[in-house]
Amino acid sequence: MSVSHDAPRTASAPTDLGESYDPFRATKPAVLVHDAESDVFERAWEDRATRCPQCHRGTAKDRGASAFDHRRWVRFSCGDVIGLEQTAG
Repeated sequence: MSVSHDAPRTASAPTDLGESYDPFRATKPAVLVHDAESDVFERAWEDRATRCPQCHRGTAKDRGASAFDHRRWVRFSCGDVIGLEQTAG
């Protein structure tokens, strides 16, 4: 299965985090990005009411794409961040 690295369809990088925020490359503080299966990720990307797949408490809050490789991510109100599961080509 290959994963597309298309740019985000409807959402831009969240303004409260700055246009260059990239959880995949963050170092201060470092961010653990949980890999999510495509159906789980797409649900969170499209619906703000989606619950965090890690703790099931937070709801989808911020969305964006890495400036480096355009990999999309979703940050939840609990602080957890998910990205699409990466597979080898």
